[in-house]
This record gives sequence, structure tokens and C-alpha cells, in this order.
Amino acid sequence: MSDQTMPTPEQAMRAQVEFYNKVWTDEAFRARLQSDPKAVLKEMGDEIPDDVQVKVVHDTDTVKYLHIPSPPPEGEISDADLENAQGGTVSWLVVSFVSLLTKTME
Repeated sequence: MSDQTMPTPEQAMRAQVEFYNKVWTDEAFRARLQSDPKAVLKEMGDEIPDDVQVKVVHDTDTVKYLHIPSPPPEGEISDADLENAQGGTVSWLVVSFVSLLTKTME
């Protein structure tokens, strides 16, 4: 995220709920997200760098996935990163994803 302001927790939660509802109810959207997540994210307003992979996984009744974010970079964390921290670490993809979801709801 560059010059964008962070969404409020309420906006982030609403964006997440709406995104999941679309994934669960729109088969074409879900298929496109699975096959080319970067293109879908770009259409939603966020471009993922070429050197970053995006993997889409689906929970089932018998398989659950737990996302473990990458550790923060070595050294001092900026005040901006501290404000955006989630559980003590910053995942730019999660922050960016929530931001782009919020943008699509406006």
C-alpha cells in the first residue's frame, strides 16, 4: 500500500464478508480467482508484483488451512508499519488485500 489510508476495522470486516460471499456464491468469480488470482486482484484495484506468488486455497469440511504470515523485516519497524500491524507482524499482502476489497465497496 502506498499513499492509501488503512480501512477501519469495520470496513475491513465488511469487505472481507462481501468478498467471501462473492467467492461462495459466484462460481465464475471463484474459478477465475483460483486460476489467475493476480488478474482478479488487479481488476479489483491492486497489482501484485511479478516476483510475488499468490496461492488460493479452499477449506473443506475435513481440511482447514492456517495462514502464517512472514516475519517482519530485521531492524526497526516504522511507525506506519506498527499502526498497520496485525498480531505483531505486518503482512503487506493482507493489508493490501483488505485495502483493495474496501476500495471495491465504495
